[in-house]
Amino acid sequence: MRQAFAHDAVLELLEGADEHFETERYHSWCDEHLGHLDEVVAEWVSGPDFDRLLVETVQATYPAHEQEQFLAHFRGLLGMWVRDSSPVEQAR
Repeated sequence: MRQAFAHDAVLELLEGADEHFETERYHSWCDEHLGHLDEVVAEWVSGPDFDRLLVETVQATYPAHEQEQFLAHFRGLLGMWVRDSSPVEQAR
């Protein structure tokens, strides 16, 4: 009984927060103005400028003996994200 009350109270608070922060209006604005952002970021991440930034960041952050390992790791993760966010991949 107590958990049901707590759950209802949380739902009520969330609804109030959605109203206060105009969540639906915010999501509509994002859809209208930022709907293309994933595509733009994927294109940038796939390019040479981002790769140079990645290399510089890894070189500045990790010891020399770990840099190739982390470059491969991050390139793999980023490549997977780009492939997963591609409209061609989503259509399959």
